[in-house]
Amino acid sequence: MSHRLIRLTLLAVVLSLTAPPSSAQAPVSFRNFRDASMFELIDVVARRLNLNYTIDPAVPDGTVTINTYGELQEPDLFPLLESILRMNNAAAVKIGEVYHIVPSQAVAQAPISPRIAGEEPLPEGEEMTLSAVRLNYMSARDLAEVLTPFLGRGGQYSVVPQANTLLLLDNARNMKRTMELVGLFDTPEMASQRMRLIEIKNSLASTVSKELEKIYSAFSEDKEGGGAIQFVPLERINAVLAVSSSPKALDEVEKWIEKLDNAVTVGGVQNFVYRVQYGYAGNLAGTLMQLYGGGGYGYGGYGGGYGGGYGGGGYGGYGGGGYGSAYGPSFGGGMGGYGGMGGGMGGGFGAFGGGMGGYGGGGYGGGMGMGMGGGIIRLPGGAYGGPQVAPPAATDETGSTLGESSASTTQERGIRIVPDFVNNLIVVQATQQEWEVIQRTLQQLDFPPRQVLIDAKVYEVTLTGLLSAGVNAFLRNRGAANTGGQRKLTGSSGSSGLGLTIGALVGNARELSAVLEAQQTEGKTKVISAPSVVATDNIAATITVGQSIPTLASQAVAGGTQQDGSSLFTNTIQNVQTGVTLSITARVNASGIVTMQVDQEVSSPQGATGPIASPSIDRRNVKTQITVNDGDTIAIGGIIQESNLFNQSGVPYLNKIPILGAAFGVKSVNRARTELIILLTPRVIYDETEMVTTSEELKTRMRGLQRLMR
Repeated sequence: MSHRLIRLTLLAVVLSLTAPPSSAQAPVSFRNFRDASMFELIDVVARRLNLNYTIDPAVPDGTVTINTYGELQEPDLFPLLESILRMNNAAAVKIGEVYHIVPSQAVAQAPISPRIAGEEPLPEGEEMTLSAVRLNYMSARDLAEVLTPFLGRGGQYSVVPQANTLLLLDNARNMKRTMELVGLFDTPEMASQRMRLIEIKNSLASTVSKELEKIYSAFSEDKEGGGAIQFVPLERINAVLAVSSSPKALDEVEKWIEKLDNAVTVGGVQNFVYRVQYGYAGNLAGTLMQLYGGGGYGYGGYGGGYGGGYGGGGYGGYGGGGYGSAYGPSFGGGMGGYGGMGGGMGGGFGAFGGGMGGYGGGGYGGGMGMGMGGGIIRLPGGAYGGPQVAPPAATDETGSTLGESSASTTQERGIRIVPDFVNNLIVVQATQQEWEVIQRTLQQLDFPPRQVLIDAKVYEVTLTGLLSAGVNAFLRNRGAANTGGQRKLTGSSGSSGLGLTIGALVGNARELSAVLEAQQTEGKTKVISAPSVVATDNIAATITVGQSIPTLASQAVAGGTQQDGSSLFTNTIQNVQTGVTLSITARVNASGIVTMQVDQEVSSPQGATGPIASPSIDRRNVKTQITVNDGDTIAIGGIIQESNLFNQSGVPYLNKIPILGAAFGVKSVNRARTELIILLTPRVIYDETEMVTTSEELKTRMRGLQRLMR
């Protein structure tokens, strides 16, 4: 009996415990429950809860790992099952008395049982819910436009104008938040009011809202808001919610917003501060510098930074490097922010003078973070390793050269962008018009990074018997024997078999996993490692499992040192890491498609292969880039290793006699061939924090509006 079957049997025993006569149900516990079939888990949970269910053939089976450090009650089982289904890109839809397990994409087409708002409390979790909301005071069409930005992933709405009813389809967690918003809008205070949500494209919602209030207060005799138009700025989505009893008045508001939502061409230079929420101030500042041109942004100081654009300059700083210009050294830049030399090179080697702080290039920053960055016109202050000097008239007190910006702006002095690495802030010196554009750009760049949970499993397959030709040939033969199946060979044509190359197999890895597990029961396959790692978007994540092996790196004769007439040697020992190393850099787009750069290495120490008494390291490495959908399993294989093991046995001493020794002993050669198979399953972790924050902002604004309208 396989380990997996034993685990499932134990789980069934735990979940099938009979309930005691009292009303309390027997608790459930999962301990060290790993790599179980999702279908088996659905079955045992359904048996425990007495649920009827069906599974859509389009839903792929997945593996489930559960480990609880406490006891679960019976009401906790179904929310747990919903979470597991969501992680496997599936959902449970209840139709009548039967739960249908369907892919998440097919939920919108499923005949979901409607839930009348207010009749019963909404469930907590990921269950897809269809709510029919009959509005008493608000217009269903107006409210639908307002609620659209707050629907969850995959959420939809439909309006029934004849009955003034709004149909909302969303998961239960988002639905509960949406219904709270509906309760705030559908009130007696809003009975005769109409609403319109208007997006602001060129300005800030708060600024436009204040300007609209000033304009309409001049036309309204009732300045307390009884009959006036009310404006609610929503800064998170940069939109203004206009509330009025007249639809024509809302049309006039849109015309005013078209006039006000324009770039402002007047105003003096000011200093603005942006508080970075999710990213790094240095990264965002470097991006803006490349956007607006790097000339004139010299800066030294602590912690590396960025070279400029066309103009060089950029951010030096001691103790850390940075990014040079993207356009080479023709106007300075090119090697901006080179760390490790005290002050670092602020703007690189400019073409005009270069090297030592010449004309146009930033040159070398001063020692210990004096940081004289460059500029494209002015001479940078200071020289290599020199003491702190007073900045010239064209620089600020940090030694940063102001210069002229190479970006085309309406102001001759240009925009200055300075990151605060310690407090993770960005300080911008610009006009109000320029700041509004920069702030919107920063808000779009400063978003929560997506994360991916990557489950990996590394198999080592012994190529004997039916597998002697390799896993690829074995799968092809199975496909040829069953031509009626749905197997496909990725990357080739003219074959109905399921194949595996040195690249990756996508989509049918479930069958490959079943083959490997079946061979594991026969001792032909073993799991070397099964790591799981959470990778942040575009940041490498690495897991290493193994040990360090001391090896002989070098050997030298100790000069003039002898013992018993023989020279003594000095050995240099170096520790070499062996085991399993998995490094993955994942990129996720908005549709949930994951691109992974995979670097997998399996290494193990072997016996000495030469006269040097030091172990050799056997390495198997694969590097590839793969693009898959969220939840799909991919397989990387074709890494075959062959080793020969020589054995000699027989009568001692006699079997070593030349020529005659063969009659007294036996020599044999055992050839072993193994193949490395890697299964990877990425699962995107969706963060709803931004949506929750935005809806909370709207609820706060609406409560204030209701108090004003009473």
